[in-house]
Amino acid sequence: MAAWHRSKQADIGLRVAGLALWGVAYAALTLLEALAKPTLHGPTALLAIALAATLFLCASTGAALITLGNHLFDRITVSGRWQRLPRVPVEPDAVALPAAQPRPQQHRHLAGALHR
Repeated sequence: MAAWHRSKQADIGLRVAGLALWGVAYAALTLLEALAKPTLHGPTALLAIALAATLFLCASTGAALITLGNHLFDRITVSGRWQRLPRVPVEPDAVALPAAQPRPQQHRHLAGALHR
């Protein structure tokens, strides 16, 4: 499969898609401003929340697409500290769990003071 995201057309397309998302965010903002009232309740409040969520998601995604373009798909190297460790298969019988021991009472003077 060809790396479609490495072409200049894909870069321009991603940035234009980001601008389109900004347009949707602006439309949501204008609708939200028209809807703004001191007391929002009922279905109007749900519409306001939906418009605010649409505004946030479209503006954030649009900003990422505009600024990064096709670099959104670049591979990065992760430090060894944050890489996943290889899985080690563990057999259930191989690990013997110790038998449960009663816990010694460490603070006897406190327990005696509480029961007086």
